[in-house]
Amino acid sequence: DENYNMISGTETRGNTTTTFGANWVILSQETSMVGVGTVDVSGLPASVQTLLFTGETLTAVKALTEDFSWGGSQTTYFDANGNVLGYMDTYSDDWDGDGTVDSSGTSFMDENWNHIGGTYSDEWGSGSNFTVVTYVNGEIESRLESGTSTWKNYDGDDESRTFEYKYDADWNLIEGEETSSDGTTLTYGANWEVLGSKVSMANMVALTSAQLVALTATPLKATSDFSQAAEVAAGGALVLAGKLAAGGSITNETAQKLTITSAADDSAVKFNIVGTAADGSELLEQVTGANAGTATSQGLFKTIASITAVGDPVGLVSAGGETFSKVSDWGQTTYFDSNGAILGYYDNWADSYQEGSELYEHSGESYMDASWNHLGGSSSSYLNGVLMYSSSSIKVENLDGTSTETGTNSWLEGSTTMTSSFTFNFDANGNMTGGSEVRPDGTTVNLGADWTFLGEVIDVSGATLLTNTSGIPAALLS
Repeated sequence: DENYNMISGTETRGNTTTTFGANWVILSQETSMVGVGTVDVSGLPASVQTLLFTGETLTAVKALTEDFSWGGSQTTYFDANGNVLGYMDTYSDDWDGDGTVDSSGTSFMDENWNHIGGTYSDEWGSGSNFTVVTYVNGEIESRLESGTSTWKNYDGDDESRTFEYKYDADWNLIEGEETSSDGTTLTYGANWEVLGSKVSMANMVALTSAQLVALTATPLKATSDFSQAAEVAAGGALVLAGKLAAGGSITNETAQKLTITSAADDSAVKFNIVGTAADGSELLEQVTGANAGTATSQGLFKTIASITAVGDPVGLVSAGGETFSKVSDWGQTTYFDSNGAILGYYDNWADSYQEGSELYEHSGESYMDASWNHLGGSSSSYLNGVLMYSSSSIKVENLDGTSTETGTNSWLEGSTTMTSSFTFNFDANGNMTGGSEVRPDGTTVNLGADWTFLGEVIDVSGATLLTNTSGIPAALLS
């Protein structure tokens, strides 16, 4: 019209004529199929095949390609009746002019020119990214984004990642999953909350009993996943109520060995395990208890119905699966169970420096759970080889959602080492519900909810008994 608002029109590109209505709305597209050949699209990404060619013979889709002088091209795909199915643009660039392509890629559009994804390749790596939109009553309900990426690490080795994310209409994450070339798979919930992480179990070796004892962060062990540490009566059964238990029994994702951990010397005690193997057949095994360590079954159990003591266990007993670990190139240790589920991470560090004749040395370690939440750790400082300060703490989440944090602190006063310790309890929301601190002089400080001071108890085992109480106020005498 007089204001250059589009009223109607037509455009012909190659064999295709597009008819437009007001405001550039496409009313129709007609293509003369005379002389139009076919191409094989079975090698295109699966997402493109699904979005553009569902119902078509993938090895014989009709197409026209227009090559551009600058090196790119555009291909239009048609069905047998000449209806446009979609488009593919390609590009390639020789940035440095040496005759070798430095980057290339593709971009795909649907029949209405809506971008659905593409691929790329350059000197840093390659990859793809595609988005499938789901409509309900004409409105966007969700978007499914999937893709891959490959790159070279600092050693020149290829690394890769695949992903699939589902978003709502406003691009808020609903759920998703990504897998890296080292076999690690991360599962996300709404708003990118990490719901779980797993690694490939290929060629992994389980931690030994000695290694489990040395691993002080109990949340990073799978040894109580079936039955938490508890007293077991003579001839009694372990209570199968760990985090992987359901209805008083265990069903593993994959058949795996079982571990029984004893806090004391149970080498004279046997434990009868009743369950099934991977093929569903009955599996029975008797395992000899360990001396303040972990005993491991020979058989691989898909299910576990019961674990019963033969004899009288001396101390706390727990049961679970095996624990595995893997150390990264940069020194971080990842712990995981037999199913490949990541239990947590461990980092350590050390530093030293000289000031005149004084040598300062510092070191520490830190534990994180599978979602990278800090669980605890330890640190120490030395001056000329003498320990000046050390601390350690660990936070354990209980089955009911509560958590318990324990720790110690030590420092040097003159030539005397002072030590304090603490135990703090928290509810599922992280609110402090009570606890206690033990000071170097043996005084116990009792705390209530929200760190309320409840009182002190003093260790009088080494105190001198008063024989003369004259002059002491009666209020101070019991």
